[in-house]
Amino acid sequence: MFGLFKKKNNTKDKQPTSPSFIIVGAQKSGTSSLYEMLCKHPKVYRNEQKELHFFDFNFEKGKSHYREQLSCPEGVISGDASPFYMYHPAVAGRIAEMYPKAKIIFILRDPAERALSQYRMNTQEGIETLSPLMALVAEEDRLLKAMQAGEDWDTPNSTYQNFTYKSRGHYETQWMNFSKHFSRKQLFVMRMETLVANPAETMQALCEFLKLPAYDWASEALPHENKSEGIGADEGYAIEYLGHYFTPHKERLKAWVPLSVGSWDDNLLGESNFEDTDDAETEDSTIPKDTEIPTTDNNEDETKEN
Repeated sequence: MFGLFKKKNNTKDKQPTSPSFIIVGAQKSGTSSLYEMLCKHPKVYRNEQKELHFFDFNFEKGKSHYREQLSCPEGVISGDASPFYMYHPAVAGRIAEMYPKAKIIFILRDPAERALSQYRMNTQEGIETLSPLMALVAEEDRLLKAMQAGEDWDTPNSTYQNFTYKSRGHYETQWMNFSKHFSRKQLFVMRMETLVANPAETMQALCEFLKLPAYDWASEALPHENKSEGIGADEGYAIEYLGHYFTPHKERLKAWVPLSVGSWDDNLLGESNFEDTDDAETEDSTIPKDTEIPTTDNNEDETKEN
């Protein structure tokens, strides 16, 4: 009965289109909040589904299927926000092959907080049964067994999607994977902490990146602001473990990954009191010190493909 009154998107005059932006993650780092905020702009169309998961779980359906999912009226733009894209090893190449002029958006959260947020979500959904510290320690063994069993990255709810608490926080190597395929002017990198602290400034910078008209972001509230609650005393051991684990990754992140807005030096890496509603979704990340950061300038023409 109530379904008769369910509000639906206006489908009149919608046409299949290509993505004007792709938010690739990281998971539990505010992708849902960022997408909802961006869709408040009058020139951005909100899809019926935020996470299309085309380049990971539905790639075999082809380009026409993807364009259909992005259908929107003339005069507005449409995009995709699927947080598994950033971690999936094949997605950057798949996007580049299909849309070499794509605009890619990264939103990153302190990796230790992100890992604990994913763990909390997994326990709430009944996916995880181990204690926080044991789940973190078990990650490498779980991934090894998944690889030995031939688990498919393109299958939802795989080990790669559910139990990658630490390796999803190897942001520097994931960014480098994308930078091999896209020029830096196509990559927008922000911190979730910057979005929470300065939403209007951050959204205006994103509008400039997407070549959208200016908008009064000061009048808009950032969605999904909730205090992140811990799950017990055992979490303290996990926090200490993650602090040591991510120290070298944070150093490489600050040295290698250029932010598009804000600064790595801003004192925003502490507890953010912010939680996001991202849905649940390896390799060794150690890189020699003399590794060169890609500076490819290919695909400089940023004209939208339709």
